[in-house]
Amino acid sequence: MNLDIQEYESALFEEMSKSEFLVDEQTALLKPFESLAFGRPAINNTLGEIKANTDEREELTDVFLCHAKLYVFGDKYDVQGLKLLALHNLHRTLLHFTIFPARVGDLMALILFTYEHTPERNAEPLRMMLTNFCAWNIKRLSSDSGFMDFYDKGGSFARDVLENLVKRLSAEDFSVQNTKHNSGSLGSCITPLNKRGHAVRRPL
Repeated sequence: MNLDIQEYESALFEEMSKSEFLVDEQTALLKPFESLAFGRPAINNTLGEIKANTDEREELTDVFLCHAKLYVFGDKYDVQGLKLLALHNLHRTLLHFTIFPARVGDLMALILFTYEHTPERNAEPLRMMLTNFCAWNIKRLSSDSGFMDFYDKGGSFARDVLENLVKRLSAEDFSVQNTKHNSGSLGSCITPLNKRGHAVRRPL
């Protein structure tokens, strides 16, 4: 493998293996899940277009575990490219994942496998990705009794989600305060949007 690629991958993982990876540098608050960046894998085997699951009967356990197992394999044999590829593809898959009540179990299977097969270390990239996802979707997940029973068992997963949740709530407080601060002076400059999200022209 090209030395430049190895250095690139090593640099990416060094960055991702810090707790600060999930935190915005300017605000020190939890990053939204969609803004997490796992770099561009050197191995050109990323997924093509990903479609959201539109039916609760679409089971995704095997898809999730495929990415997680690839990551664990890469971690075991120190193949950074495989780990990056798995993180990149799993992140894209979760971005399009609709959390139907019947599909919460798919996510739980992914979490359980991850915490059983990844090392107990600070800022483990795959664990961080999943707990960030859970923190931003905690309202929907907390309404599922199976997930709450799983969460009530405690352990590293519950601790990691709680840490992310605290940062998420701080991020929301920051956003609200920032909006209130700017609404007085910038309210007249804000362009209204219609139902489709398009800018509405103001009358001249």
